[in-house]
Amino acid sequence: MISKIENTNLIPFLMVFFSLIQTVANAQETAIDRYIAQAVESSATLKQEQLLYEKSLYSLKEAKRMFFPTVSIVAEYSFNSGGITIDMPFGDMMNPAYDNLDLINSLNSAQNPGYPNIPKYPSIENTEIPFLFEEEQRTQIQFEMPIYNQALIHNKALQKQVTEVKKINADSYKRELIKEVKSAYLDYKMAVQAVAVGEKALKLSANSLAVSNSLYRNNKITTDDVLKAEAKVKEVENAILEIDKGVILTKAYFNFLLNRKYNEEIELDEAFSIDSFLLEDLDALLETALRNRDELKLIQHSLLIDEISINMEKNDALPLLYLNGSTGYWSTDYSYNNEALFGSVSLSMKWDIFTSGKRNSKIQQAKIDKLISLEKRRDLENNISIQVIDAYNNVKTAQESVELLKMKTENYRASLEIIEKKKTQGMTTQLAYDIAFTDYFESEINLIKEENQYYQKIIELEYSINK
Repeated sequence: MISKIENTNLIPFLMVFFSLIQTVANAQETAIDRYIAQAVESSATLKQEQLLYEKSLYSLKEAKRMFFPTVSIVAEYSFNSGGITIDMPFGDMMNPAYDNLDLINSLNSAQNPGYPNIPKYPSIENTEIPFLFEEEQRTQIQFEMPIYNQALIHNKALQKQVTEVKKINADSYKRELIKEVKSAYLDYKMAVQAVAVGEKALKLSANSLAVSNSLYRNNKITTDDVLKAEAKVKEVENAILEIDKGVILTKAYFNFLLNRKYNEEIELDEAFSIDSFLLEDLDALLETALRNRDELKLIQHSLLIDEISINMEKNDALPLLYLNGSTGYWSTDYSYNNEALFGSVSLSMKWDIFTSGKRNSKIQQAKIDKLISLEKRRDLENNISIQVIDAYNNVKTAQESVELLKMKTENYRASLEIIEKKKTQGMTTQLAYDIAFTDYFESEINLIKEENQYYQKIIELEYSINK
């Protein structure tokens, strides 16, 4: 019974729990997340970088395939003339023997009437045999396979590093694009918020003008106060026009990054991710940057490439071994029979035992390249550390500035409300109202700008540590 009650009480809890999970899951994808995904999907430059990476993957496959044999079908038909000939003295070798046989047959025939009548042997001339056939064809299958070639081994390792470099370049541009999209989104959001502030200012200035007209009709203020109130309305209207230009420009640039029409609408939401890394200390941020920055990864791959180059030049002193073979038909016509069938297998070696010091010069050049890369890495680590420290302090400073401006804006707002009440009662001048009005709305605009800068600094800090 107790178990049943406990299970019954658990059901509503689980329903609420899973409902919360679903709500969180749906809330995870914000408008900026969708826009970032769209920008990444539509960026032509990013696609080029990704295609270069894919191309390098095929180059790596090609480097691996070099260890396998190459098999070819070769068909050749040729007409030949001239060239080397071989003298064959068949006449000099056979004619003396034939003369002796003819003499013996002649003597036997004279002494013995029954001796058979044997014809004389023909005279044979010496012959020149050409090394090339006048016509010949060769149809064969050839194969070649490296048995020992250190250059191919190092080429494979080198191509692997090049592939990693291409991948880093693509990822680096993607992160740069994401940073630009976030920054442009914030600029547009700031411009839209400024418009809202301007409209609020226009409404208040219009109300102020109505109050001034009412006071003037009741002879509580003079004409100059009404004119000042009208001028304030025009001033706010002009300010709104300038702000609208900013909205148009920021919208156009944001849509450009997404490869859309310049005037497409942009969805705004209040969500903007501030990762918990901001709560970390500076040392942790520096460690993250030195571990994640793409520039350092590229330098590391450059060092590996330099090391491979050194080993490649050193191992160039080793011999090269290849296995070669061919089989097919070789004849003076297209006869495919056993007499024309041939085959051969060979093991070839090439060993450069003397290069006049060229190999050692290349090794020293590769070692110097490695030393240069090491110096670049040290310099880059220092520069990255300075960037992170600067970005971190900028975030802290901007955060403090936002808090101060919030308090300042709140004070100006309270002051404007007091002066506004006094004005309706004719207890203050239009000049005092204008000063309070200007102070408050300029402070609100500055607060929007400072908040935008604060988030921009967060983006810069994220980017500087490659978060």
